Amino acid sequence: MRKFKIQLRSASSIIIILIISGLLVTISSCRKLQQDIPLNLPAFKSQLAIECYLGDLDASQCSLNGLVGIEAAVSNTQDYFAPISLNSLQVKGAEVTVSYDSAGQTYTFPLQEDLIINNCDTSNVKLFNYKYFKYTFSYDSVKIGGTYIHLPNFKPKTRIHFHTGLIYKLKVDDHQGRIATAETQWLDTVSIKSIRPIFNAHDTNYSLIVKWNDASLANDYYRMQIRVLNMDSASVIKRGHPLMQDVTFTDNINNGGELAIGGPYRYKQGDSIEVKMFHIRKEFYDYLRTVNAAVNSMGNPFGQPASIASNVTNGLGIFTVLPWSKRIIVLR
Repeated sequence: MRKFKIQLRSASSIIIILIISGLLVTISSCRKLQQDIPLNLPAFKSQLAIECYLGDLDASQCSLNGLVGIEAAVSNTQDYFAPISLNSLQVKGAEVTVSYDSAGQTYTFPLQEDLIINNCDTSNVKLFNYKYFKYTFSYDSVKIGGTYIHLPNFKPKTRIHFHTGLIYKLKVDDHQGRIATAETQWLDTVSIKSIRPIFNAHDTNYSLIVKWNDASLANDYYRMQIRVLNMDSASVIKRGHPLMQDVTFTDNINNGGELAIGGPYRYKQGDSIEVKMFHIRKEFYDYLRTVNAAVNSMGNPFGQPASIASNVTNGLGIFTVLPWSKRIIVLR
């Protein structure tokens, strides 16, 4: 009996020694797995990053206010591993033009450099540094009494026209050896057919069902934006209302027929609501989706790396048209 106890204790010691040895081997193996591997990455080369949009004026929005439907954000891509520098991000002194041919004549619109942050849409702040202005500015001196006062003289410039099927071309020359180009084509405007509020008695909020007839193309793409507009004492629509809804979609469900889209219950009685419908091109649809995917993957260890879709040659970004229609309703 005493011999049996001694053998049992010896066996237990052997098991403990084996477990410790296994742990040491595992730790040693993990250290080997964590060894750094040097990567020979190619030298970073900055490219022109461009966002340029063409669209009709909208008096209730200030993104195109005072312009004739062209605005562009031109910047430099930056090394992911380098510190962020706003000075190296900006592109100054570039030659930016938009042109199109109509009735045998070529029209060219040079964009002027004017760094303005578009913070009118607080949910989607943009920085546009090249714009085509509706007016050129000069000053005339007027003598009032014994004082000369400089009064601005506004001279209208050529207005850009938008027609279905018309092709527009963009050229950006930074005079540093980089020339980026792109082209896009105008689409027909899609009119909103109806907006039907749906009341939810549980939380006393409304949802909206927006309907419109699908456009004529085989595959159409849309973007819908909805804002709640507050009115000031002079009954003038205030600028800067954030987006309540911003969605993109296709006509795959009912191609060629009536389309409808709803949304969450987030509107209240008395709200003045603006519904804006854009008929967009596939390249812009792909651009928006890939940008959102890239943003969502940032800092997410489980996110898929996203490559942003682009229609710019010798650069990155998007050049596209934004035909739109809108309706404003008041929930009573």
